[in-house]
Amino acid sequence: ILTSDSQMLIAICGLAGAGKTTSLDILEGIGAGAILYVGSFVTAEVASRGMPATPQSERLVRDEIREADGMAAFAQRALPTINGILEAGRTVLVDAIYCAEEYEFYRKNCDNQVVLIAVETAKCERERRLSVRTLRPIDSDALAKRDEYELTRLGLADVIEAAEYKIVNNGSFEDLERALERFAGCLR
Repeated sequence: ILTSDSQMLIAICGLAGAGKTTSLDILEGIGAGAILYVGSFVTAEVASRGMPATPQSERLVRDEIREADGMAAFAQRALPTINGILEAGRTVLVDAIYCAEEYEFYRKNCDNQVVLIAVETAKCERERRLSVRTLRPIDSDALAKRDEYELTRLGLADVIEAAEYKIVNNGSFEDLERALERFAGCLR
């Protein structure tokens, strides 16, 4: 739906279970761009260290890399891939931004427009979704700890507040699909 001269970086943010990945899958499905899962840089590093593929290992690696290379470390690692997608004339869909430093890094280093979407979902709905998720389910206690970590340590609350677009995802998949189609229509 976007023309080659309108490629941009569309990044998504939100708490666990809000529907970030689902939202990007929908956007990719309607032709809005190509997804880049930035978390793949974490899982690759966990594997290269021979660590078990657990949320604990991933958090340890994320924290170590951010401590060594700064809060925008994963945005820096993603930039060559992002530039390749943009140079091919496609919009890139970034999953996901967690801190203001990542957002600012993309804005400073991408010649194309950067658009930030926040996906917001009620906590009870996020808890329900995550408890039945087949890949890496999260219980309510673990979710509360993760929310606290992301909102305070990473500063995700500020990123969500800075988003140009907010998508409320408390309804059905079809409701989310319609909201994202409206969002994509605004970009034409």
